[in-house]
Amino acid sequence: MRVLLVALTILPTLPLFSQSENRATLTLVKEAGYNEMEIDLDIDLLGASNDTSFLSGTIEVTLNIHPENHQTDELTLDAAEVSASDFTLKKPGFFTNYNFEAKGLKMAADTVNPPGVVDPATGDFDASQYRLSITEGVLSGSAYTLATGSIEIDPPVDFSSLPIEGVGTGSGTVAVTPTTRTGNRQNYNVVLVIPVTLSQTLENIQDTGFSATTDLAGTIKAVGTTYVDLLDYPSWAEVQGLAENTQNESGLNPEISNYLLFSLGFGRDNAPNQLWERRTTGFSLRVGPGRIGNDLIIQWSADGLNWERVPQASMISGSSLIEKYSTPPQTLVGFGNTQRRFYRVITAP
Repeated sequence: MRVLLVALTILPTLPLFSQSENRATLTLVKEAGYNEMEIDLDIDLLGASNDTSFLSGTIEVTLNIHPENHQTDELTLDAAEVSASDFTLKKPGFFTNYNFEAKGLKMAADTVNPPGVVDPATGDFDASQYRLSITEGVLSGSAYTLATGSIEIDPPVDFSSLPIEGVGTGSGTVAVTPTTRTGNRQNYNVVLVIPVTLSQTLENIQDTGFSATTDLAGTIKAVGTTYVDLLDYPSWAEVQGLAENTQNESGLNPEISNYLLFSLGFGRDNAPNQLWERRTTGFSLRVGPGRIGNDLIIQWSADGLNWERVPQASMISGSSLIEKYSTPPQTLVGFGNTQRRFYRVITAP
């Protein structure tokens, strides 16, 4: 059974399921060469046949888009509701022949070990991270030989109890392109390509004495839209119960400005008493669970008056420059030498 190119599309005009950030509903498109499944069936002693089935439906996905560079490092197929059109597989002949029909086929898709990993620089990923299955439908029909006469498949093969499944093959790609910006919401177009192969061998089908092999191989292609809400201080302040223009005030911690807490990904519920934690080998900068709201620079000083960015060579982990919108890293500054140092983190000018 061989599947030709299969195309799925997240259409720009279609609503996202539950309208959630970084999530989208992929809708299969009607486009020549895509969403076409050429089915190949090979039955022992009776020969091979093929037909084409057309796919329709949706697949739900989750991405992890980094708005600082408009790239994603994750792709997870969450669920799918895909239907395949009915098809017929038949092999005419006087001495041997068969005629089978498949009806009501449904397909599912998921991620083997979520989340799926993507190379953010290229958008490439290992397609074997994703699984496609035929989970519903029936195969019925009959076969004939001079020796056996006509044999019916009774009862029909039920794919809900005997599913066909397989994983992607080779390398797939996902491309994320920024489009419009509305307020603090950045919209994206998404293009997804996943090669897939399915195969199943049925022995002694329904006690008929015949064995068959089915193979599917093809490529899922999808395009569409999703969005990411960018960070801005007024929106953050509203959630924290602060006034809009309170960046330089200290409403959550008397020792730390609101804007620095916002920039470090903190909120009212998790604002720390101190930003620095002494470790065995250095000082660790505490960061919140949210994204970084502004470019940050880690500095040190010998006298508390003259400050400079900590050299990267003195960083045990992370960077002394923390980029806006990035996921908060584990950042540890080494003691460097025995000279006494003061440490601080500031928002970049």
